[in-house]
Amino acid sequence: MNSSAKVIVAFFVACFFFSSNLLAQSMHGEPELDEAIPYSVPYEGQALWLSFTFEGWPEFPKYVSAVRLNSCWGLTAGHVMLDTMGSPTPRENYRVGNGSNRIYDRGIEREIVAHHVHPTWDGDWDGHKVDLALVRFAQPLPGPNLEIGTLGLGEHFEYAGYARPALPGVGELPADGQRRAWEAEVEGWGTGAGTISQQYSRARFEQGALPLGGVVTAGGSGSGGFNASGDLVALLVYGINSPDYMGTSYGVRLDLPEIKDWIESYTDDMSCIPPTHPTLSFQAVRRSFLTTDAVCKGNC
Repeated sequence: MNSSAKVIVAFFVACFFFSSNLLAQSMHGEPELDEAIPYSVPYEGQALWLSFTFEGWPEFPKYVSAVRLNSCWGLTAGHVMLDTMGSPTPRENYRVGNGSNRIYDRGIEREIVAHHVHPTWDGDWDGHKVDLALVRFAQPLPGPNLEIGTLGLGEHFEYAGYARPALPGVGELPADGQRRAWEAEVEGWGTGAGTISQQYSRARFEQGALPLGGVVTAGGSGSGGFNASGDLVALLVYGINSPDYMGTSYGVRLDLPEIKDWIESYTDDMSCIPPTHPTLSFQAVRRSFLTTDAVCKGNC
């Protein structure tokens, strides 16, 4: 190829990348961010913010997302409660609320008094571990109880949570405390290479989709996925983001029998107060020991 031809090819390549960048920049902006806020209204009693504090981070508290199951129980990502890779120090002061989190009306707040991470989750990300945790509220949190529904291949559904806003070419913006909802489409289960198991739904945010994609920014962990019937079908835990919002997200498939059964084994208990095991006083233990010893006479 002569030098003139090389210059022409370079020119067209430059034009292609420049025009592609312009298309990406024009896809979403402030209007779509604003639109995604009222779009979350149907989930205002279900999509929760979750905050916690721990040492070693410059900003207190940290905010992520959760979803309300019933008056005493909610779900969030397992790595919110246990993350050995990113959080070497203990987390504490867990709270949830159903308003806007850090800046605006925080809504009805509840302390989290107990949590249970899925038995496969140990704090280190692995696509074959279930990144899921149940949280228990200190007092009843009003709102509609959720049913766990099904999610089909190619089905459109919505994630609602408190992901940080972002703009094409700009990246993540300062957290504004707003709840938003995003539309996505099921692309498959896990990854074809098997690095992420079929216990996860793989969803993609399409170009030009309204409300905008972008739930895979910081703070989106724990966002609930809802189908057209309003049933809870997935819980967002991991995402691959890009400036033009063609983000691929991975959510735990809550309708799988082994996962659904694990959730229900705890949430069937509709008390907000964790059960306590009665403890015997020292005198009672001593009386029991003496009685048993007298009856057995050393032959038990």
